[in-house]
Amino acid sequence: MRPNSSTVNGYITNNTIRVTTNDLTIIGRLIDAANGAGANTVGGLNFGLQDHDPYVQQALTSATKQAMAPRGGDRGRAGRQGGAVVSAQEGSSYTPIYVGGVSGAAGAATTPVQTGTVNVYATVTLVVQLQ
Repeated sequence: MRPNSSTVNGYITNNTIRVTTNDLTIIGRLIDAANGAGANTVGGLNFGLQDHDPYVQQALTSATKQAMAPRGGDRGRAGRQGGAVVSAQEGSSYTPIYVGGVSGAAGAATTPVQTGTVNVYATVTLVVQLQ
């Protein structure tokens, strides 16, 4: 045997396929098809919004209105009205549903997949000059 030579005793291979669909009614059938084609691990299902911008804007608008609303009990205001906005910071996020790995069962009719709600959050921090 020559020095620095190697012998292959075996190998491991992985193949990942990403499928995107807008039709949530066929997810179970897609998982079944992957398992039927020989996949032994199916997982990483992610549910989200195709276009989250309108929902984020709606949440930011609502947060801004709440931030600008007069508060009767705020300390330091002593009945004074809010004036010009000195600075504003906004933040937003949305939390898509994540479903963990799904293993297909041989002979099962359709793999069940539970869906739910996507939550959209927004925060607005305003610094307002008191009049």
